[in-house]
Amino acid sequence: MPGSESIKRTTEALCTLAVRMRIAWTDERGQAMVEYALILALVTAVAVVGLALIPNFPVRVFNSVNNAFP
Repeated sequence: MPGSESIKRTTEALCTLAVRMRIAWTDERGQAMVEYALILALVTAVAVVGLALIPNFPVRVFNSVNNAFP
């Protein structure tokens, strides 16, 4: 049958893809780095929002430090 070879190759390719996807899904290498990046992004977002809510605070701090020096 002329189409059976094509079907066989397609089936093998899909099986190979499924196996590689399962390996990639269960692979945990790099997980810690992603978790640290997410924590860093969260801390940065909280800091930016916090500074945006109190815009005069950094200005007052820098002015008081600047005025402390003669």
